[in-house]
Amino acid sequence: MKKIYYLLSVLVLLVVFNGCKNANNTDASLPEKKEKKVLTQKEKKQISSVMTQAMMNQDVKTFVSYLVTDGLTDMLSKEDGPFTILAPSNEAFEKLKEEVKNSIKNPKKKSFLDSVLKTHILKTDLNTVSLTQKIQEGKGMYQTVNLLGETVTFKKSGDDLIVEIKNGSQAKLVKTDIKGGNGFLHILDAVLVPAEAK
Repeated sequence: MKKIYYLLSVLVLLVVFNGCKNANNTDASLPEKKEKKVLTQKEKKQISSVMTQAMMNQDVKTFVSYLVTDGLTDMLSKEDGPFTILAPSNEAFEKLKEEVKNSIKNPKKKSFLDSVLKTHILKTDLNTVSLTQKIQEGKGMYQTVNLLGETVTFKKSGDDLIVEIKNGSQAKLVKTDIKGGNGFLHILDAVLVPAEAK
Protein backbone atom coordinates (compact mmCIF):
# COMPACT_ATOMS: atom_id res chain seq x y z
CA MET A 1 0.00 0.00 0.00
CA LYS A 2 2.87 2.35 0.90
CA LYS A 3 4.42 1.62 -2.50
CA ILE A 4 1.23 2.68 -4.29
CA TYR A 5 1.12 5.97 -2.33
CA TYR A 6 4.77 6.52 -3.07
CA LEU A 7 4.26 5.87 -6.82
CA LEU A 8 1.20 8.13 -6.92
CA SER A 9 3.12 10.92 -5.15
CA VAL A 10 5.99 10.61 -7.62
CA LEU A 11 3.52 10.65 -10.53
CA VAL A 12 1.78 13.78 -9.21
CA LEU A 13 5.13 15.50 -8.73
CA LEU A 14 6.17 14.60 -12.29
CA VAL A 15 2.90 15.93 -13.72
CA VAL A 16 3.20 19.17 -11.73
CA PHE A 17 6.87 19.61 -12.66
CA ASN A 18 6.14 18.94 -16.34
CA GLY A 19 3.22 21.41 -16.30
CA CYS A 20 5.42 24.15 -14.81
CA LYS A 21 8.11 23.47 -17.38
CA ASN A 22 5.58 23.77 -20.25
CA ALA A 23 4.17 26.96 -18.77
CA ASN A 24 7.66 28.47 -18.69
CA ASN A 25 8.30 27.41 -22.28
CA THR A 26 5.00 28.90 -23.38
CA ASP A 27 5.83 32.24 -21.74
CA ALA A 28 9.25 32.31 -23.38
CA SER A 29 7.79 31.67 -26.82
CA LEU A 30 5.27 34.53 -26.57
CA PRO A 31 6.39 37.75 -28.26
CA GLU A 32 7.12 40.60 -25.92
CA LYS A 33 4.29 43.08 -25.57
CA LYS A 34 5.18 46.38 -27.18
CA GLU A 35 4.33 49.49 -25.25
CA LYS A 36 1.65 51.64 -26.85
CA LYS A 37 2.94 54.96 -28.13
CA VAL A 38 1.48 57.74 -26.05
CA LEU A 39 0.42 60.63 -28.28
CA THR A 40 1.35 64.17 -27.32
CA GLN A 41 -1.34 66.85 -27.04
CA LYS A 42 -0.04 68.33 -30.30
CA GLU A 43 -0.35 64.98 -32.11
CA LYS A 44 -3.87 64.45 -30.73
CA LYS A 45 -4.91 67.90 -31.98
CA GLN A 46 -3.46 67.17 -35.41
CA ILE A 47 -5.27 63.84 -35.68
CA SER A 48 -8.61 65.44 -34.79
CA SER A 49 -8.07 68.66 -36.79
CA VAL A 50 -10.51 70.10 -39.29
CA MET A 51 -7.90 69.32 -41.98
CA THR A 52 -8.00 65.62 -41.03
CA GLN A 53 -11.81 65.73 -41.23
CA ALA A 54 -11.54 67.14 -44.77
CA MET A 55 -8.95 64.52 -45.77
CA MET A 56 -11.25 61.71 -44.62
CA ASN A 57 -14.23 63.10 -46.54
CA GLN A 58 -14.51 61.68 -50.08
CA ASP A 59 -16.84 64.53 -51.16
CA VAL A 60 -14.03 67.12 -51.00
CA LYS A 61 -11.03 65.20 -52.38
CA THR A 62 -10.41 67.80 -55.11
CA PHE A 63 -10.41 70.69 -52.63
CA VAL A 64 -8.04 68.79 -50.31
CA SER A 65 -5.62 68.05 -53.17
CA TYR A 66 -5.49 71.80 -53.95
CA LEU A 67 -4.88 72.60 -50.26
CA VAL A 68 -1.91 70.21 -50.37
CA THR A 69 -0.62 71.80 -53.60
CA ASP A 70 -0.88 75.28 -52.10
CA GLY A 71 0.80 74.29 -48.82
CA LEU A 72 -2.15 75.14 -46.56
CA THR A 73 -2.40 71.77 -44.80
CA ASP A 74 0.01 72.65 -41.97
CA MET A 75 -1.94 75.78 -41.09
CA LEU A 76 -5.23 73.86 -40.93
CA SER A 77 -3.88 70.83 -39.08
CA LYS A 78 -1.24 72.25 -36.73
CA GLU A 79 -2.55 75.70 -35.79
CA ASP A 80 -5.12 76.12 -33.02
CA GLY A 81 -7.40 78.20 -35.21
CA PRO A 82 -10.26 78.18 -34.81
CA PHE A 83 -11.08 77.69 -38.50
CA THR A 84 -14.22 77.29 -40.55
CA ILE A 85 -13.55 75.60 -43.87
CA LEU A 86 -16.12 76.08 -46.61
CA ALA A 87 -15.04 73.22 -48.86
CA PRO A 88 -16.53 73.04 -52.37
CA SER A 89 -17.53 69.51 -53.34
CA ASN A 90 -15.78 67.57 -56.11
CA GLU A 91 -18.81 68.25 -58.34
CA ALA A 92 -18.52 71.99 -57.65
CA PHE A 93 -15.02 71.99 -59.18
CA GLU A 94 -16.29 69.98 -62.15
CA LYS A 95 -18.96 72.65 -62.83
CA LEU A 96 -16.38 75.46 -63.16
CA LYS A 97 -15.76 77.05 -66.56
CA GLU A 98 -12.81 75.51 -68.39
CA GLU A 99 -10.74 78.71 -68.19
CA VAL A 100 -11.14 78.83 -64.39
CA LYS A 101 -10.30 75.11 -64.08
CA ASN A 102 -7.19 75.61 -66.20
CA SER A 103 -6.09 78.60 -64.11
CA ILE A 104 -6.53 76.64 -60.88
CA LYS A 105 -4.42 73.78 -62.26
CA ASN A 106 -1.75 76.04 -63.79
CA PRO A 107 1.43 76.01 -61.60
CA LYS A 108 2.39 79.43 -63.08
CA LYS A 109 -0.81 80.91 -61.59
CA LYS A 110 -0.24 79.83 -57.97
CA SER A 111 -1.55 83.17 -56.67
CA PHE A 112 -4.88 82.44 -58.40
CA LEU A 113 -5.21 79.07 -56.65
CA ASP A 114 -4.12 80.61 -53.34
CA SER A 115 -6.73 83.36 -53.60
CA VAL A 116 -9.54 80.91 -54.44
CA LEU A 117 -8.66 78.52 -51.60
CA LYS A 118 -8.21 81.20 -48.95
CA THR A 119 -11.61 82.65 -49.83
CA HIS A 120 -13.01 79.37 -48.44
CA ILE A 121 -11.23 79.58 -45.09
CA LEU A 122 -12.38 81.72 -42.15
CA LYS A 123 -10.44 82.27 -38.93
CA THR A 124 -13.47 81.67 -36.73
CA ASP A 125 -15.45 78.75 -35.32
CA LEU A 126 -18.88 78.65 -37.01
CA ASN A 127 -21.46 75.92 -36.77
CA THR A 128 -24.92 76.31 -38.33
CA VAL A 129 -26.60 77.17 -35.02
CA SER A 130 -24.26 80.09 -34.27
CA LEU A 131 -24.32 81.09 -37.95
CA THR A 132 -28.12 81.25 -38.06
CA GLN A 133 -28.11 83.32 -34.88
CA LYS A 134 -25.53 85.75 -36.34
CA ILE A 135 -27.60 86.12 -39.52
CA GLN A 136 -30.68 86.98 -37.43
CA GLU A 137 -28.61 89.59 -35.60
CA GLY A 138 -27.47 91.04 -38.94
CA LYS A 139 -23.88 89.89 -38.36
CA GLY A 140 -23.46 87.37 -41.17
CA MET A 141 -20.30 88.89 -42.71
CA TYR A 142 -16.87 87.36 -42.05
CA GLN A 143 -13.30 88.02 -43.12
CA THR A 144 -11.56 85.21 -44.99
CA VAL A 145 -7.83 84.44 -44.70
CA ASN A 146 -7.47 85.68 -48.29
CA LEU A 147 -4.84 88.43 -48.11
CA LEU A 148 -6.77 90.46 -50.68
CA GLY A 149 -9.34 91.29 -48.01
CA GLU A 150 -12.13 89.07 -49.32
CA THR A 151 -15.18 88.73 -47.10
CA VAL A 152 -18.05 86.26 -47.19
CA THR A 153 -21.65 86.98 -46.26
CA PHE A 154 -24.01 84.28 -45.04
CA LYS A 155 -27.77 84.50 -45.52
CA LYS A 156 -30.83 82.29 -45.25
CA SER A 157 -32.92 81.31 -48.25
CA GLY A 158 -35.84 79.28 -46.95
CA ASP A 159 -34.22 76.43 -45.05
CA ASP A 160 -30.93 76.78 -46.93
CA LEU A 161 -27.80 78.58 -45.79
CA ILE A 162 -26.12 80.53 -48.58
CA VAL A 163 -22.64 82.04 -48.62
CA GLU A 164 -21.78 84.88 -51.01
CA ILE A 165 -18.73 87.01 -51.83
CA LYS A 166 -18.77 90.63 -52.99
CA ASN A 167 -18.65 89.85 -56.76
CA GLY A 168 -21.93 87.90 -56.43
CA SER A 169 -20.39 84.40 -56.56
CA GLN A 170 -22.40 82.25 -54.16
CA ALA A 171 -22.84 78.68 -52.93
CA LYS A 172 -25.22 76.67 -50.79
CA LEU A 173 -24.03 74.77 -47.70
CA VAL A 174 -25.02 71.18 -48.52
CA LYS A 175 -23.32 69.25 -45.69
CA THR A 176 -22.65 71.06 -42.46
CA ASP A 177 -21.18 70.94 -38.97
CA ILE A 178 -18.40 68.41 -39.54
CA LYS A 179 -16.49 69.01 -36.30
CA GLY A 180 -12.72 69.01 -36.05
CA GLY A 181 -10.48 69.70 -33.08
CA ASN A 182 -9.77 73.22 -34.32
CA GLY A 183 -12.95 74.19 -36.15
CA PHE A 184 -15.77 73.19 -38.47
CA LEU A 185 -16.02 71.93 -42.03
CA HIS A 186 -19.03 72.75 -44.24
CA ILE A 187 -19.39 71.45 -47.79
CA LEU A 188 -20.53 73.79 -50.60
CA ASP A 189 -22.25 73.04 -53.91
CA ALA A 190 -20.20 75.69 -55.78
CA VAL A 191 -16.74 77.28 -55.79
CA LEU A 192 -16.47 80.91 -54.70
CA VAL A 193 -14.15 82.61 -57.21
CA PRO A 194 -13.15 86.12 -56.12
CA ALA A 195 -12.95 88.86 -58.77
CA GLU A 196 -9.32 89.54 -57.88
CA ALA A 197 -8.46 85.92 -58.76
CA LYS A 198 -10.02 86.03 -62.24
